[in-house]
Amino acid sequence: MKLIEIPFRPDATRGWTVPVPGDGEKRFGSREQALAFAVNLAKVQRTKAVDESYLCVEGADGQWRLFTADLLPVK
Repeated sequence: MKLIEIPFRPDATRGWTVPVPGDGEKRFGSREQALAFAVNLAKVQRTKAVDESYLCVEGADGQWRLFTADLLPVK
């Protein structure tokens, strides 16, 4: 299982970073851009690997929630 974390607030450089396996990381100027990229990355990883990739997204309330590559909540 692989987790892609998207925090609610930007990092110290006022951006969001998404790690890309085997390719370092990509930086984004908005949370929405980072989340859209992470969704696509998780879908690509799902088709290429046996392990499922999940999105771990922090909400405004500080709680981290787990989602599938299709943005469905994991219960």
